[in-house]
Amino acid sequence: MKKLILTAPLLFIVLATALHANAQVGGDGSSYVGRPRYDAARYTGENAGVKINKAMAAAVLTGGVVYVPASIGNIATRVIVESGTRLEFGTGTFTFSVPSYTGATPTVASYGWQIEMKNNSQVVGQGMRETILRESTAGLTGGLRQYSVIGAYNHKPGGGDENFTGVSTGFYIADLQITEAIGSTWFNSAQSTLSLGNLHDSVIERVRLYKTHTLGITLGGIGSSLDRSKESNNVIVQNCEFDSVASQNLNVVNGDNIQFINNRFVRGGYPSGSASNWTFIDLETNTPEDQLNNIIVAGNIFDNRFPLRYDTSTTVSSVNTATDIFAAAGVSIINGTSVRLTSTGTLPAPLVSGTTYYAVSTDYGATTKVAASFANAVARIPVTIDLTTTGTGTVTLTANGANIVGHAISVSNASDAVQGNIVIANNAIYGGNSDSTYDGAITNNMPSGIFLSDVHDIVITGNIIQRTGQSAIQSYESSRLSITNNIFRHVAGGGNVAIIFNNTFYSLVSGNTQTDGNQGGTVQTGGIGAVETGASNYNRFINNIGMPLLVKTGAQTVDVGNTPWR
Repeated sequence: MKKLILTAPLLFIVLATALHANAQVGGDGSSYVGRPRYDAARYTGENAGVKINKAMAAAVLTGGVVYVPASIGNIATRVIVESGTRLEFGTGTFTFSVPSYTGATPTVASYGWQIEMKNNSQVVGQGMRETILRESTAGLTGGLRQYSVIGAYNHKPGGGDENFTGVSTGFYIADLQITEAIGSTWFNSAQSTLSLGNLHDSVIERVRLYKTHTLGITLGGIGSSLDRSKESNNVIVQNCEFDSVASQNLNVVNGDNIQFINNRFVRGGYPSGSASNWTFIDLETNTPEDQLNNIIVAGNIFDNRFPLRYDTSTTVSSVNTATDIFAAAGVSIINGTSVRLTSTGTLPAPLVSGTTYYAVSTDYGATTKVAASFANAVARIPVTIDLTTTGTGTVTLTANGANIVGHAISVSNASDAVQGNIVIANNAIYGGNSDSTYDGAITNNMPSGIFLSDVHDIVITGNIIQRTGQSAIQSYESSRLSITNNIFRHVAGGGNVAIIFNNTFYSLVSGNTQTDGNQGGTVQTGGIGAVETGASNYNRFINNIGMPLLVKTGAQTVDVGNTPWR
């Protein structure tokens, strides 16, 4: 009997077909055609939330639709979408003022979201630009400001199981936009705009998140190795748009059979309250009880060519003349970001006040050297300024028009949870702007296209990765990767190469093409290729075009048929 060997493209097709076959999900817009409709504006109540809930009490008896017109006013009471019903917002903008909780601390009775969905329910609008829901304006002094707008009723204390382990099923969320409340400036990395928890058999499509102040869409609650239903399972997120989301845009912390397909991500990060690093898609377990299995990320566009820009300043805590390094935590910059320095006394020599310099970041801006030109900062071996004095007074470093640093796709499993069978296929990743006239820099908008840490059984195939500030793909402490038939254009800036394997084992890199080095059209031949570092071994680098293996640490690593860039 012959053994079936799944190549990367075949594995992708098989896995996608299997997931599609299992996709008995939460219906679509047509499933409520002809159902009874209840206009929430016709009900009485002290605010729009009360009116909606009264209409919902009638709709649940008939499996009907609650329609909410924009004229209904502010929603100040939490809305509960009952099982078997649909909440439909009309064209226009809707405001909320529901807090995360009431009282000094959250309780079972008071905690929740703006809109809470019970099993087999729907929340829809009229389109991604026609129906706009704003984040809540409510928040206690010193308490938790509410940025979650839609959440699972079971994914909270008191909604189902305790401690965010409850399971939900049959959601359909579509055709609406969620954006910031007017005047909102804060940021919270513990909430999610759509907080869906351990959600099963559901679809989220044509949803736009724009200038939001927390994580975007998060799947997975607290898991259990004894009860694998406590995970997100069989969920599709497709044809959505993420623009200027403050933190991780689309996330799985505990899930199986998940598809992220044909979504568009632009302008990573949003400077709200404090700058937060971001990731467009983040697959990351939190505890050993979680899992990441059978996940497809395919056909998405990640476009960070024109990120939001802002000036940000920080006090330099120390200057080391031996290493020429400024300790300057608090700014998110990478190689090539333009900076200026000022002092209440004198600047470290030979720096001149009012002069623009260019950062050479050694830790995403926490420690930084400076170069006299953009070209020197992004060279294969950066040329930095030799500092001869530490200066006097308080030295301030300001990043001019810095962007918030992040990756297109990050997969990590530091908690050693169950993980495997993840396919990243046919995506387009644009890490930076192609025209240096935009901001004087070309590749400093996204450090890496794909970042892997402590993972295994990952297929990366058919992707285009273009203009990353550092490497196209970075892998740490990982194994059994298949990286095939990808195209790398203008990657490997800041002294890096296209692919970095650090303590990575039993992996295949084959059939990839690297067209040239990057930085303003100037070919950086030292940035062409791949390297092994640490204890990496048992890898196969075969038939890559323009991408030689520059450093091989593993005695059993195979290096065959790789051609140099020409």
